[in-house]
Amino acid sequence: MTSTAYVQPKTSVRPALPPDAMERPVRVLHVVPELSSGGMERAMLRLIHRSLLHDRQSPGGSGITHGICVLNDVKDDLREHCPRDIPTWILRAQRRWTRYAGWRQLRNIITAFEPDVVHARSTGAWFDAAASLAGLKRVRLLLSFHGRTTLETPNLRRRMIDRWTTRRADSVLTVSHEAASLLRESLAIPSDKLTTIHNGVDTSLFAPAEDEAEVASIRHCLQVERHANVVICVANLLPIKGLDLLIRSWRQVQMADPLARLLLVGEGPLRGELEELVRVSRCEKFVRFLGLREDVPTLLRAADLFVLPSLYEGCSNATLEAMASGLPVLACDVGGMREIVTHNHTGWLIRPGDHEAFVHTLLGALLDRCVRHRVGTAGRDVAVKRFGVDTWVARHAALYRRLAGLKPVRHGRGEDARCAE
Repeated sequence: MTSTAYVQPKTSVRPALPPDAMERPVRVLHVVPELSSGGMERAMLRLIHRSLLHDRQSPGGSGITHGICVLNDVKDDLREHCPRDIPTWILRAQRRWTRYAGWRQLRNIITAFEPDVVHARSTGAWFDAAASLAGLKRVRLLLSFHGRTTLETPNLRRRMIDRWTTRRADSVLTVSHEAASLLRESLAIPSDKLTTIHNGVDTSLFAPAEDEAEVASIRHCLQVERHANVVICVANLLPIKGLDLLIRSWRQVQMADPLARLLLVGEGPLRGELEELVRVSRCEKFVRFLGLREDVPTLLRAADLFVLPSLYEGCSNATLEAMASGLPVLACDVGGMREIVTHNHTGWLIRPGDHEAFVHTLLGALLDRCVRHRVGTAGRDVAVKRFGVDTWVARHAALYRRLAGLKPVRHGRGEDARCAE
């Protein structure tokens, strides 16, 4: 991990590519506000790791050379996940840091790394990336929007900054068509500047348990009864995740199904409040807070149902991972959820905050094993066919190369390299 702030800039701008350079890897610098346990950060690292794997396995590889620039800091839970052979800069690791100094540092890094594309992966990094690229005509700016973190409407100043930034971008990437519509309406972004690539999931890592013995073994390690009906929720403990609805409903669920057990995987500022809500509801014996876990694929294989009562989701990575693991999904019909979950086919979608519908649907799924199996199998099939990680990487590579004016990577294995769905 490189923690440097100042790289001596080169005086000349990179010349136009000769025709014989059109097949070379596209150079992409990913810019993020920080590296923490959010879905956006993990998706970026998943893209990098998977493309590195492609580079090792096939002559053409992914067609991408990566760099990472973190504007603030790297949390301990993701520090070890950063690839050691990818150049990485952490700007605010320096003792003295100002916004202007940050732009200068980022510009120096851009000049030294010589990316074809700077990919600003959060609204928190949009303005910094755009300001640092001023005058660098040969570097393309890609902004990506991964969804809301709050339901509050951004203030006028924030909206003005975002409009200024998106007008200077070469393309804006969203993870759902709903998110693209939201940006088109709120920031007046032209349709031809918007591209949608839904998130991808590693369907070999996230897969159903091989048999009942594997399920029993995992549950034994978790100290969960073998014959329990296990519900799992993987989410940061934030207000927008709507977890209070889940916990407030659990007493009623428990009374109707004494075998129901709830596993909450994730951390966040609401943990204390949610634990108190569990205590007040007298459900301490039936609800477990597991915190941040690195064994989420294993935990999903031990569950019977995945629940996510979010008030907004762009394209939920956790939901795709649950579907790939063969779990039926119960979620709120918000954001881009209906683009990945089909009601009554791969899961169930309810109105956000509808307590009665939530409890009724959850119990219906828990008490009917055959329905759970049918819906979970359908979800696994959709995850494999539509949201596979290799197709997801190929679409990103195609987008990066198109922005840079490079030829698409050709693979003999017939990967779908379309960048938009």
